[in-house]
Amino acid sequence: MPKAFDFRLVGEEAVNGRPAYVLQATPHPGYQAQGKDGKMFSKVEGKLWVDKQDLGWIKVDGQVIEPFSIGLFLARVLRGSEIKITKLFTKKIVAAARTSTRSGNQILPSTRACSIGS
Repeated sequence: MPKAFDFRLVGEEAVNGRPAYVLQATPHPGYQAQGKDGKMFSKVEGKLWVDKQDLGWIKVDGQVIEPFSIGLFLARVLRGSEIKITKLFTKKIVAAARTSTRSGNQILPSTRACSIGS
């Protein structure tokens, strides 16, 4: 995934009490996708929060900038859809992850929100 994006440091913030670097991620021009899931990377941009202590990502806030499909006929994710993921920690160990998406699709013409995790 790191080869799919150009990263720029845009600030520092705390996420759930953990200090983090905030990076802006934009698709890298000319990136050649590896695998079926890699193709979506060139169609998403956003921010990534990286834990200052262990340098792992702890939060993602992305936006779809070009539509893409998931599965053969499962869904088409439209431009403007949002992808948000936040890891939750207990005593420096990841206890759970919270994921939410807000998207429109062409199968059901509505906007839906979904949360998975705790």
